[in-house]
Amino acid sequence: MEVLESTVTQAYDLFTKKDFEAALDVLNNSDEDINNQLSTIEEDKRDEHLASIYNLKGFIYLGLGDNNSAKDSFEKGLQLNPNSSQACAGLGEVFFLNGRDEEAKIMLEWALDLNSQNEFAKSSLVKVNRSLALPDYHNSLEVDSMSEDELTIFNKCITDAYTLFKEKKFAYSLEKIEKAQELLLSGVMSNSTLLKISSLENFKGFNYLALENHDTAQGCFEKALNLDPRSSQACAGLGELFYLKRMDKESKTMFQFAVQHDPHNEFAVSGLKKVNEALGLETTNNTLEEKKAV
Repeated sequence: MEVLESTVTQAYDLFTKKDFEAALDVLNNSDEDINNQLSTIEEDKRDEHLASIYNLKGFIYLGLGDNNSAKDSFEKGLQLNPNSSQACAGLGEVFFLNGRDEEAKIMLEWALDLNSQNEFAKSSLVKVNRSLALPDYHNSLEVDSMSEDELTIFNKCITDAYTLFKEKKFAYSLEKIEKAQELLLSGVMSNSTLLKISSLENFKGFNYLALENHDTAQGCFEKALNLDPRSSQACAGLGELFYLKRMDKESKTMFQFAVQHDPHNEFAVSGLKKVNEALGLETTNNTLEEKKAV
């Protein structure tokens, strides 16, 4: 990735020196070389790199006072990487400059929800809040929508659900999880809330697995994965489900993803080991392409 790294470094250096036109020229003149280099890597990684470039272009356009081009660049960045904190922050700044304070606040809050350490989003949110006559650090997504009583009920539901799961009272465990999920769904759908819902869907999935209700379990794990594409537990749950259905290759793939997302997921590690054995592979095998053990 030598061309990409050197180009971005050079452009960013010029950007920090406020030589915006030169920075933009560096990126534009390297488009073809960068695209050729990125064509050799996985699509997800390629999209992340391209999103970063569009975001940098967006901030350069902001420096040039070209808000329309900045907006286009940040929107392209967000399309390529929907979890881009920088793209959200950039759009928030564009909306603020265009006098659309409410929309700016929403985008900046999402930027911080995706990356709480985004300093640009933090400072921009302060000025938007001041424009809206709100406290400097007001953040709608951080205002807990649950009352103190509801939060107490939520925590007790989760505790009870785990106790019931350990006692193999899976149907009762599911009732507690559903109650906890209802409380979450009544609030603001921030990124952190979606991750919590994903975790509850995984928990439901393992309960349904224990009840041998495989179709419903699969639906839970798939929903969890849609909410959190990097959920190790969702991948591991699907790996176990496919293993039980004797879909060993599919099972291996999901267990591999689970371990990739979290190498310390013991359930996934042991699951990968047993499916490798079923496929006649070395227990440490981490790819379907390797030859079977002799």
